[in-house]
Amino acid sequence: MTSLQSPINTEIRLQLEKFHCTRGHLRYQTRDSATLLNFNGWRTDNQPVLIWQTPILGKMLDRYLQEQQQGSHSIAGIVIEIDLSSSTFDYQPITTWDLQKETHVTEKANKEDAERKIQTNRETLQQRTLTYGVALAEKVVAALRLSQLAYGHRDYCGTGLWSKDGIYYYGEVSDGYFDNNSSLRQFDDQKTFVAWLAVQSDASLARLEEKDPWYWGNQTITRQRLEEFAALIPK
Repeated sequence: MTSLQSPINTEIRLQLEKFHCTRGHLRYQTRDSATLLNFNGWRTDNQPVLIWQTPILGKMLDRYLQEQQQGSHSIAGIVIEIDLSSSTFDYQPITTWDLQKETHVTEKANKEDAERKIQTNRETLQQRTLTYGVALAEKVVAALRLSQLAYGHRDYCGTGLWSKDGIYYYGEVSDGYFDNNSSLRQFDDQKTFVAWLAVQSDASLARLEEKDPWYWGNQTITRQRLEEFAALIPK
């Protein structure tokens, strides 16, 4: 035991006893000129308690870590497992290799979680196959005489519907504006457009055919959007 461990142990004991804890786990590390201290305790009923950092403990741990780093530049932190019932304070160093490994594991887990969310989103969209029907399609046509169906904000605004000179368009919207040259589908008359829209669904217009999952369900045409848009028609 170094000369610094005894006062550290005393301060740790004081903090745990203040919250009626008999066990504790403390992790202190430095990375990119920043320090991180996590201190958790457990009561006799295994109820967890988060213990906030105290200035005194933080300073002592910093001095202890600097002392350890003088002997090995690979030391980046310390983990202390505490059991007050047996007065045990188990110090385990955290090496830079440990941190690199943890970062790799975390990045891998985050990537896998993101991929699962993307797949779940796709599966959810694929199930929304109820077609819009002729009645809703005709209401949308009536609303298109008054306005256009599009989100209006910066950059990519998803897909929308608009008409010009008797031609109907389904395509991408950017910065709240349409570009006839960027339309995904074009219909030369109302009858053809209604027939097409009537057999579409949230699934068919979710852009699941795109290779980039960023497009999947991203501000796409949905039944809810169509119904809200159709409500623009004066009663």
